Order: sequence, then C-alpha cells, then structure tokens
Amino acid sequence: KFLHDKYDVDYIFIADENLTTNKKRTHELCDLIIKTGLVNELKWGTSGDTATVTDDLVKHLKEAGCTFITFGGESGSDKVLKEDIQKGTTNQNNQDAVDILKRQGIEPIMTFMLGNPNEDISDICDTTAFFIKNNLLCDPFICTPYPGTRLFLDYEDMILEQFDERLSMVKEFPPGVVDKDTQARWKLDALNKFLCSLDDADKLSAHVSQVFNHAELLGIKALMFSHDIPRLLKLAHIRDWDHGNKWKKLCPVCIAKSSIEYISQKSVIQTVSSQ
Repeated sequence: KFLHDKYDVDYIFIADENLTTNKKRTHELCDLIIKTGLVNELKWGTSGDTATVTDDLVKHLKEAGCTFITFGGESGSDKVLKEDIQKGTTNQNNQDAVDILKRQGIEPIMTFMLGNPNEDISDICDTTAFFIKNNLLCDPFICTPYPGTRLFLDYEDMILEQFDERLSMVKEFPPGVVDKDTQARWKLDALNKFLCSLDDADKLSAHVSQVFNHAELLGIKALMFSHDIPRLLKLAHIRDWDHGNKWKKLCPVCIAKSSIEYISQKSVIQTVSSQ
C-alpha cells in the first residue's frame, strides 16, 4: 500500500519461493491485500512449490490480484526428479499445478534444467514433451554445481578438471611425477577460474553430466527451447545415444528405417510370389 500510494507502483513481485507452502500465512496475506482495497489498483506475482498448490489456495491468490506464479519444475522425468534432483516433487505434481493455475486464470511460469548427472536423452525428451503439452516457452537452465552444494562435493574433481587440463592429464602419468603441493595449486587456480565463470545458470560454466559434453548440452538446450523432439531423437542416433522404444514413433531415423524395411519386405514377398 505504501509503494502504491507514494510511488504509484501498480505491479510487484513477492520474492518468496515458498509462498504456497504455508497455506495459513498465504490466505492471511490474500485477506490483507483484499482488505486494503488494492486488488484493482495493484497486481502481483510470486513463486511457489508445485506439490503444495491447491484449487482453493490459487483461487484466493487470484482474488487478491495475483497474476502469475513461478515454479521450479526442474525436469519432466520422474527418474531425474527422484534420483538426481531429489526435490520431493513428481512430474504429476508439476502437471497438476499447471492445470490448477490455468483453471483459476493464473499464468504458470516454470523453469527447468538439463545436464543433471544421470539424465539421458529419453529424460530430455520427457521434459521437452512437458513443454509442448503445456505450451511452455522455456529456455532451460544448465545444471550448475555451485560450491557447497551436494553436486559440487560429489563431482569436485570433474568440475575442476574442466578448468585445468593438467588435473585430468596428470592421471595418465605414474604417481609422484607431479608432487601433491603442485597439484593442490593447480586445483586452487582451477577453483578460482570456476568461481569467476559462474553467472546465471543459463550460461554454461562447469557441468556434471555423465552422459553429455559441453557442446552437446548447448545443442540440446537449443532444441529443447524450440520444442524439437524429432531433431533431439535424430541427434541421439548421430551421437549413439539410446532413446529407447518409447520415442520410436517420433524418431525420424526410426521411422525412415521402418519405412525402408517395409518396402524391402514387400519387395521380397512380391519376388517370391512371382516365382
């Protein structure tokens, strides 16, 4: 109310990533906004957790002037959500949240990421299919192992080796060729370079993917943004990644192979019949 009355502010973002978690507090906030009479004068958006979204909560948020809620969907693959991200949400949670918001007239804005340690091309296609199903314009972030996180601690050597080739190359030589103090200095220098490279997670600094390299992640990122599952699947064949049977019907390479095999079999049958 102060911002609106003094500075004529008519839109704000409430930067609380857990606003939907404490429902009692959120309902009280909505009641307070409505009580001030600002609903028609000031609109707002916020963040939330998909697993805590309910129809009655979102309806109240809408009545209080909320126009959008951002969520970290992270992945469209339950495997990645459970094994890599371990956020406690499922793909169904994400879908339910989107459906509820659209039903109540609030815009869902979702963020996702790629390059999780064990994420494969089938998982990537699951996430892209979620974009397509829900008409989401999403440029996914790249999974970034910020210092102090579990990801950084689990993959520290892999991360630092991306910033000093000597750290990976020294493993090819007999132990003791390079003393421990020298290697420690290399690691410290590599850590400094890594820290200086950190920016928004939409830029690639270090990665922890056990499946894709730097260049592949950037290419996949672009194809996910353009909702291009067929080219993702074609890339899978080029790079020899197994996309599984699930995606065969959408894969242009599998479709082409099946078509030619059908023609070949038909030709053989016709040849045998004519003999």
